[in-house]
Amino acid sequence: MIRPAKMEDLDAVRRIAAAAFAPFLPLIGRRPAPMDADFFGAITREEVSVVGQPSKAYILCQRRGEALQIENLAVHPDHHGAGLGRLLVDHAVDTARRHGLARVTLYTNETMAGALRFYPRIGFTEVARRTEAGFRRVYFERPL
Repeated sequence: MIRPAKMEDLDAVRRIAAAAFAPFLPLIGRRPAPMDADFFGAITREEVSVVGQPSKAYILCQRRGEALQIENLAVHPDHHGAGLGRLLVDHAVDTARRHGLARVTLYTNETMAGALRFYPRIGFTEVARRTEAGFRRVYFERPL
């Protein structure tokens, strides 16, 4: 069900990001950072995994020292509530464990109330809040 993204998934990943993050435009006052991610480069570097054919959700992860950082996670709104976000986070946790990493980290915008509730429910702890590049971000980590 989860597979590495291929270049054929690029347009779908971009559409998922646009659809998933568009509701936050008025709350943040500008395009959320995930809408402008370099998906082409991330897919080339094999940092993106997708669910479904055609893709319904994706996760973009990058290794940061002893952590696997979830840079971007989105589920197309047509598939909310199907457990795809949890499935992808579990995939990231399993990947981090396979690589012997100490933790999984991520950040989200403080306006994304659903994410702020979701991550603590699945084992993440808030570790910081700060403003970066004009975004008010909330940082989480999950020790492994």
